[in-house]
Amino acid sequence: MSISIPEEKLEDFFKRFGNDNEDRRLSKQELKDAFDSLGSRFPAWRAKRALQHADANGNGYISDQELDSLVKYAAKHGIDKGCGRTSGRTSIKALTEEQLKLLFMRFDTDGDRRLSRQELKDAFNSLGSRFSAWRAWRVLCHADANGDGYISEQELDGLVKYCVKHGYAKK
Repeated sequence: MSISIPEEKLEDFFKRFGNDNEDRRLSKQELKDAFDSLGSRFPAWRAKRALQHADANGNGYISDQELDSLVKYAAKHGIDKGCGRTSGRTSIKALTEEQLKLLFMRFDTDGDRRLSRQELKDAFNSLGSRFSAWRAWRVLCHADANGDGYISEQELDGLVKYCVKHGYAKK
């Protein structure tokens, strides 16, 4: 699902992100923050693509003169609000952190009190993630503190923190 925002509102929105610096240019990080604020599924990717599309002089920033191209890009491609996490299921944002911990531990199918990549994939699939294998890999990169390829009970808070950051639960 993509939402449509009028161009004049998008222009004002992007200008706010560039106004905190003296040169009034938008950096890649400011674009990422803007797209994240708009609810984009992949704000870093969206920022990179916006720069490729709108940065006419190739300096890595969107200036006032390039803002129109940025706004047209954002308006044409929409802001991807439907993040693919729900796939028509009940909203997972209703889960608390504790409920999320319990849900993940239900997927500990071998009973070793740690979650393998496959168990994580199955859990993310149950949450409606379209990219459950990718999510499992990413959460291991973020939360597997000892690097053993599993999420232990001690690392579960890191898993939940990742899930909260990416909209799978409320704070």
